[in-house]
Amino acid sequence: MSIGTKISEIRKSKKMKIETLSQKSGVPISTLKKILSGATKDPQIDTIKAIARALECTLEDFDDNSNLKNYSAVEKKLVSDYRKLDDHSKEVVQVVIRKELERNIPSEPNYDNIIPIKKYQVPYYDMPVSAGTGNPLDEEYPEKVDLVDQPPKGTDFIVRVSGDSMEPTYHDGDKLFVKEQPSIEIGEIGIFVVDGNAYVKELGVDRLISHNEKYSDIIINEYIRNECCGKVLGICEETF
Repeated sequence: MSIGTKISEIRKSKKMKIETLSQKSGVPISTLKKILSGATKDPQIDTIKAIARALECTLEDFDDNSNLKNYSAVEKKLVSDYRKLDDHSKEVVQVVIRKELERNIPSEPNYDNIIPIKKYQVPYYDMPVSAGTGNPLDEEYPEKVDLVDQPPKGTDFIVRVSGDSMEPTYHDGDKLFVKEQPSIEIGEIGIFVVDGNAYVKELGVDRLISHNEKYSDIIINEYIRNECCGKVLGICEETF
């Protein structure tokens, strides 16, 4: 129900003519008629107060039970202040309210625009290869891990580094992408099994080279049983 309709109801219940209401309130008859007809939907608060005094009622009487009567003191003050604003200021307030509503009320997600994440499964040897004094490589039971990012081309499995002999290139706990192959070029880094222990080292002419000066290189010759398991392609940054 509009405020004009409420004023009309109260005026008629008090058997007060429009002319009398105009005289008591000081509101021009032309202004009153616009309010009562609904042509003026949001009259100035001072005008409403004057009409309320003339009709011997409160501002709340001009609203439905679902409106001002159920408002808190703060809400009533906001409504009162809003009604004092000019049209431009009211538009500004409405824009701010819409923006704040958008910020506070989460929108429904648009599942049509969601691109499913492709996962890449790669065998992972949890038994570490040594960048130190040597660890065995568990060849029988690798687990499959899911990667979000595509691994380097040619990746066959992932191994974990143990020790610091390859620092600063690789560090203890790093996970390495490895391409399985029986040999690599001199200067490349690979996974080697020497006398039953697995190492990550750079291949030299006659040795496996440690990058950390604290560690000696591993000399390889015909009397030492050694095998290349693959070439290191890079570090896996994902957590699993």
